Amino acid sequence: MPVISRFYGITIKMYLRQKEHNPPHIHAIYGECIGIFSLVDGLMYEGDIPVKEQRLIKRFIDQYKMQLLEMWEHKFSKCFHQLNKGVNKMTHRVIRVESLEDFVISIVFQNGVKKLYDAKQLFDKFPQFLSLENAILFKKVKVDVGGYGVSWNDDLDISAEELWENGITAEVLEKVEVSQRIGYYISQARKEVGMTQKELAEKTSIYQADISKIERGLANPSIETLQRIADGLGAELKIEFQTQKE
Repeated sequence: MPVISRFYGITIKMYLRQKEHNPPHIHAIYGECIGIFSLVDGLMYEGDIPVKEQRLIKRFIDQYKMQLLEMWEHKFSKCFHQLNKGVNKMTHRVIRVESLEDFVISIVFQNGVKKLYDAKQLFDKFPQFLSLENAILFKKVKVDVGGYGVSWNDDLDISAEELWENGITAEVLEKVEVSQRIGYYISQARKEVGMTQKELAEKTSIYQADISKIERGLANPSIETLQRIADGLGAELKIEFQTQKE
């Protein structure tokens, strides 16, 4: 089940149709806050969930670690290993989704790329997705908090990475907020150097929660903050203006 548990307002899930990166992890949602927690040590390495709730989630992981690891390796690994050879370090975020005709969904990603994903390709391989033949249910698709995937209900969801890899590009550079693009570039630069949000926070003395919000496009960082992030990544900060040509 994609939604594994709910407690104290926290939702714990793994993506059913996933194409995600290692190490084994769970996604946690608390209100508008999100977090990715390692099943190895129970710590949040990406996200902005408050400390009190982080402790509750770590306690949950510690208590059910064996079951969660078994779920990762067996219940979800079949589609993961079939479709994702090697470790996928690049995670894309969804900012908009819309249901279209003939069981196709339109997805806009944080980098401004729009793709079309045909859900019919799932019907034969994963029988649980046959319930999407119900037109009313299919139209209920929504973006998960944090943009790590889309979902219809507690049982049916698809990760952003699966949508990116197996979706068909329909349009490039669709207009998105500047804050979204900044968040995307920082996220990709961080993952290219193999650094977690937690590690970047330690190097820059910027709260991890603030880095998470910046990467999600929910904040407008100052030039000073961007420079600190660039320094922490060992990168050069460049800002340029491009005039639109007719």
